[in-house]
Amino acid sequence: MPALSIRQKIPLLIVSPILAAVALITGFGYLYGQRAVDKLAQQITLKSTNAITSHLHSYLDQPHQVLEINHAAIISGQLDPSNPEALRQFGFELVSRGPRDYFYGTENGDFVGIEPYTDGELVYWQRDETTAPNAEIYRLDEQGNPTRLQETTPFDPRQRPWYQKAVEVGQPTWSDIYLYANRPILAIGAVFPYYNAAQDLQGVFLIDLTLSDISEFLQD
Repeated sequence: MPALSIRQKIPLLIVSPILAAVALITGFGYLYGQRAVDKLAQQITLKSTNAITSHLHSYLDQPHQVLEINHAAIISGQLDPSNPEALRQFGFELVSRGPRDYFYGTENGDFVGIEPYTDGELVYWQRDETTAPNAEIYRLDEQGNPTRLQETTPFDPRQRPWYQKAVEVGQPTWSDIYLYANRPILAIGAVFPYYNAAQDLQGVFLIDLTLSDISEFLQD
């Protein structure tokens, strides 16, 4: 192979380091550029995750805030938890304005509650010594008064996972995920055990959220 002349070597001697430098700079540029892109992606992901988490916490705080208001109403004497009719009316007005439902089960097995039925209309749950071991579910009129019996179902609040969780923890908390008593719906409950002045457990208040409700909220 013929040797390269000086005229041919000089351009190579000049261009080769430049090409090497360009390649090196390009390589470092890509490397650091990729790192910058990865870092930016991580920051965006973190911000999105934090935003979703904050949004979800705000949503999940609402049931407990309502139960705190409920407890304050009891302490102030505005609400008598031993009066089923008072609880029904209070729950009806509450659910009409905000939370999905409102329930109260007692240590002797009584139970009252307001929730939307399968068609979205509000119904009233009632269980006492006259209906045990069943609960009766009534349709409500526009004023929250029971009109006709819609359904009868075997039910004891003390056997429900949300009630047992509240008793176990002894303070406001979230229950584990459970299945509705009369429908194939998964939910999680905000629970608030209620104690009298002597610190004897009287019952447990519940506002629950279905998993489908939470999913829809996150998609909004």
